[in-house]
Amino acid sequence: MENTDLYKTRSYSGCLRDAYRMVNTNFKTILRHTWMPISLSSAMGVISILFRLPDKDIHELGSNNPTITAIIVFLATIISMAAASWLLGELYSLLNNHGRKTNFKRSLTLQIFSVVLVLLYIFNAFSGNNILVFSIVTILFFICAFPLTFAQTKFIADKSRTLHDLFMKDYAQGWRHFGFIFITALLTGIIITAICSIVMIPLMIVMFAQAFNQVGMLAGDPNGAPGYFFILLVATSFFTIFLLNYLFVWNFIVQYYMYGSIETTDREKEARKNTLLESDIEFKENN
Repeated sequence: MENTDLYKTRSYSGCLRDAYRMVNTNFKTILRHTWMPISLSSAMGVISILFRLPDKDIHELGSNNPTITAIIVFLATIISMAAASWLLGELYSLLNNHGRKTNFKRSLTLQIFSVVLVLLYIFNAFSGNNILVFSIVTILFFICAFPLTFAQTKFIADKSRTLHDLFMKDYAQGWRHFGFIFITALLTGIIITAICSIVMIPLMIVMFAQAFNQVGMLAGDPNGAPGYFFILLVATSFFTIFLLNYLFVWNFIVQYYMYGSIETTDREKEARKNTLLESDIEFKENN
């Protein structure tokens, strides 16, 4: 896949622009390599939506079969993690020459690591009923997560990096560029939110129709949904999640270029430092 120079100093907008150009120029290639993991991820997303939507029949079925429900939820979670790792592995195999197997393993490692972090956040944030503690833990969690996006990207982009590097050197390097990472993530988040608010309109309409219909049925009204409504709900959910996944593909490539820009900045800074040091030594020797 055609790739602009990774190790190049870029601005915030430059990372977003080059990521868009990458996706736009190579969309057929990206689609061909990622549609299967994204389809699997979308299917698991549909299951998650069905479990959370108000539906009397589904909820009764789940209440009557708690063990089967727990197994389905557990399997859906595991498959979702595998699909996300598969997606990242396929995407990075287009961006680097490490191979699908290596990229998948490193992506899966990051998925497990992210789940552990989220569980730690939930345990600490919800350990008490103090809203102040919850707010402080939440703010600290998100602040500390920004440098981690750089460290995680470097971990998968550079196969020489270890988990020790991820937690120590690379995470510290991310903190030194906190402002650049934060603004890049903020701009990316604003764009993704704006597009999501448009893409999700059909799904929101169907979900609200489902909720109001269920409320009416609980009040004693007859089922007003047509016979094909469940199929419509599943299809709308699937294709909405499928499209949204490609927004996150763009986001991953933005992070990839952000990583390249930070690496270039630090290398140039180190080169200038070494040049000044050599010049200073040469000046002292001549005098």
